[in-house]
Amino acid sequence: MTRDGSRGTVVVTGGAQGIGYAVAERLAADGYTVALADMRGAQEAAARLGRGAVGFTVDVSDAEAVRRAMDGAAALQGSLAGLVNNAALYTTLRKQAFEDIALDEWRRVFAVNVEGVFNCCRFAMPHLRAAGGGSIVNLSSATVLKGNPLLLHYVSSKAAVLGFTRALAREAGEWNVRVNAVSPGLTLSDGILGDGTNRDKQREDIRRQRALHRDMEPSDVVGAVAFLMGPDAPMFTGQNLVIDGGMTMN
Repeated sequence: MTRDGSRGTVVVTGGAQGIGYAVAERLAADGYTVALADMRGAQEAAARLGRGAVGFTVDVSDAEAVRRAMDGAAALQGSLAGLVNNAALYTTLRKQAFEDIALDEWRRVFAVNVEGVFNCCRFAMPHLRAAGGGSIVNLSSATVLKGNPLLLHYVSSKAAVLGFTRALAREAGEWNVRVNAVSPGLTLSDGILGDGTNRDKQREDIRRQRALHRDMEPSDVVGAVAFLMGPDAPMFTGQNLVIDGGMTMN
């Protein structure tokens, strides 16, 4: 805990809306100083959140922009306590057969969803090490466990995030940095809700397949992230918590 009573600074990427903003709200309520990183609306979201939150305009696929943001977030209190890698491309992607996915689109998905996680971890790690440890939570997806068709680039990218999480947990344990993943099912984030009737049939099908027959909200995800970030999970690392209402069970 810092001298001003904060648990330290946590960076949340994709934090201006949806799951990212809900996570930021919970972490701020838990006593962390939150740095929101997003391509748009980060400063406005930070002002709305209050509690000392700050916003950084960042494209996570831009390594230099990520470095500046991590250094800026660490400078708030002299170090970082944690990182939540939530930024990803999903709602703008069109379902299509794998052979129809353009190579440029494939590369852009991996640049954000995988390389972005790498960039953020790479530039956050020196600050976490300097603090004597910390926690990284990467957002994967329950689609990896089901092998959902017609979004091969997205599903593959989120599978890569799981492998990345486990491998980095092995390396980062030496520095007392825990690395875990959370894999939500379809969640009614702003992007999903903004898709209107295009998502109604999908939502109905998913509700029927879940053991808990209801939609998932961003608030359903935040507890797992807060648990993995906080002091009640000191020996959790390299793990993946699936939150999908019992659609998949493992």
